[in-house]
Amino acid sequence: MSLITGTENLAAFFATLVAARNTNAQIRIHVVGDSKVYGTGTNNGYRIDQLLSAASLGYPVSVTYAGYSGENSYLWSHTVAPGFAAQYPDVDLLIIDFGTNEHVATATGGSQTDDQIEANHLYALSTIRAARPISTLSVLFLGQPPANNWVLGQTVSVMQTVNAILKKVAAETNSAFFDTSALFQRPHSEAGWMEQLPVPQYGGGNVHPSDPMNLALVGHLARELFTIPFAIAPGSADAIVYPTLQNGWTQWDSTMTPRCILHDNTVRMNGVIKPGQTTACIPLFTLPSGMIPKANRFFLASSNPQGAPAEIQILSTGVVRPSVQFTGTYISLDQISYRVD
Repeated sequence: MSLITGTENLAAFFATLVAARNTNAQIRIHVVGDSKVYGTGTNNGYRIDQLLSAASLGYPVSVTYAGYSGENSYLWSHTVAPGFAAQYPDVDLLIIDFGTNEHVATATGGSQTDDQIEANHLYALSTIRAARPISTLSVLFLGQPPANNWVLGQTVSVMQTVNAILKKVAAETNSAFFDTSALFQRPHSEAGWMEQLPVPQYGGGNVHPSDPMNLALVGHLARELFTIPFAIAPGSADAIVYPTLQNGWTQWDSTMTPRCILHDNTVRMNGVIKPGQTTACIPLFTLPSGMIPKANRFFLASSNPQGAPAEIQILSTGVVRPSVQFTGTYISLDQISYRVD
């Protein structure tokens, strides 16, 4: 069962996954939050950005992070969020993980009431959405684990209240919400999260959360964000990719869309494309991982005038290009076929 509410609001992010599979385009994720995002080690847990990079199933992902130890949504709203769009103009997915320190008096702005927490996030998202609409930026709120630090009053009931606020804000701002609490709603004796800490510092309360909890959290989150591996496994069932044409090249018409089909370790291409830039070795498109030959391959593709076929190179980098300057009016990909094993 999915732990994400508002998955449809992640459409822009999922579109970047499709683009990556077609063109190897990089995917950019930014994680911002309180002390759960800050630092490494037993007291803080493995950093979420590090784990998410490792669990991205081969996608060309760049994950950055900004963690603010001891801070709450007041700092996020009044200081960090207003500059987010300018500082991270190309981020595809923003993951927000504030909630642990909402009632900490020493945080910037002091302890926040429930109304202030909601207002902080609504204001933060309004400033971000002014520059980055939902069509270009997906936003995901991470819910809080059942308890963080009982000494500071971060009990199960407090975290449940914060989660309800985050879920409400996510719905009101066309964002998604990941229900972290639901993932860990089991007795400690069953789950074993606390027992895996060498020296629990907070008398029955979890520590930010622990390494084992972050491993479980990000593992589950990654399975929902990266539902299909980036690399197409050789020998898999039919995989069809519609490559994004480059350098001004376009498909001949709507009935001749170029595509690449992987079946039984063999890639077959079809479709007809017409020129954009025609200089020698200009890239026509780039193949995704799994459809790339182990060594450079060369093919004669039908073109015109008759009797003058175009030589097409498929490089071990995935780039597909003509060997010499192209002078015809079209290239047919229908005769290109090769094995990837």
